Amino acid sequence: MARVHLGDEGFTSVIGKKVKKTNKQIRALNALDELTAWIEFCNSYLNSKVLTKTIQDLYKISVNVAGGNVKITKKDVEFIEKESLKIDSKIKIKKFVVFKGRSALTNIARTVCRRTEIELLNYSKPSINSIYLNRLSTLLFSLSVKEFTNHNTQILSRKKL
Repeated sequence: MARVHLGDEGFTSVIGKKVKKTNKQIRALNALDELTAWIEFCNSYLNSKVLTKTIQDLYKISVNVAGGNVKITKKDVEFIEKESLKIDSKIKIKKFVVFKGRSALTNIARTVCRRTEIELLNYSKPSINSIYLNRLSTLLFSLSVKEFTNHNTQILSRKKL
C-alpha cells in the first residue's frame, strides 16, 4: 500500500526541496494559503470581481514565495489602492464598528491578511508582496465597512453607493 501521510515527521517539500514545517518560508506559505481560503469564502457571499482578482494575485504571491518565477506588479498594488479609495470615498465611519454578518467575514480576512504580512516579513525583507498585503488589509477593512453600512445605516453616514 502506498504511503499517503508524508508530512508526519514534521517535514514537507517546496518545489522538490524537503524542509521543516516550522520553516519561515512554510509559515509564510501557510498564512498565504489561509488568507486565500478566507477571501474565497468571503467572495462566495460577495461575488466581487475585486476579490476574484485578489485571489489570483495571492496565488502569484504564493508561487513567488515558494521560489517560482511569477510576480505581482506595481499595477496590482495600485489596483487595490484605487478600489479601496473608491469605497472609502462613499463611506464615513462616525462611531466604533462591531462587525457582524458578511462584514465580520471580510474583517476576519483582514486580520488574517495582517498576520500573513507579518509572516511574510518574518521570512523575507519588505517587497512588492508585503506592500500588496498591506494594501489588501486596507481594502478588506473598507469592504467590511461597506458591507456593514448595507445593514446598519444608523451607525454610519453613507453617501449613495
